[in-house]
Amino acid sequence: MDRYTGGMVIMDAVHAPTGCGTWPAWWMNGDNWPYGGEIDIMEGVNAFSQNQISIHTGSGCRIPSNTNDLQTGSLTTGWFDSYNCAAYETGNEGCGVRDLTSGNSFGEGFNAAGGGVYVRKSHFPSFPRIKLISSRMDSGRYQSLVL
Repeated sequence: MDRYTGGMVIMDAVHAPTGCGTWPAWWMNGDNWPYGGEIDIMEGVNAFSQNQISIHTGSGCRIPSNTNDLQTGSLTTGWFDSYNCAAYETGNEGCGVRDLTSGNSFGEGFNAAGGGVYVRKSHFPSFPRIKLISSRMDSGRYQSLVL
């Protein structure tokens, strides 16, 4: 298996499934899940209209308590500690961030806008940085969520 110290992956989608019983997602994970990590770049269930980016890891990975002050999204809350990314300690919830700046980053709004482009760029060993481009690259309207 090839290994890289950085890179960029791009998804240009014109449509994504939406509605009851759907769970479209685009994710990447390392070896030996969850210890090698997983990052959900695009994810939502049922009729979500906002994308959720999540990180699932092994024990010991937490995001800073001031994370909401550093991003345009908001941490998702559930039954577990939102700052703990460890999959086995959070019922596989991990750390999630919901896009609060746009109603078209997922679901029907995403499809009505003609889809969009998602980009994941990373440089290791630093933590991955994600940018969500919620409309076509040539439209000039960019929004970002940063983890």
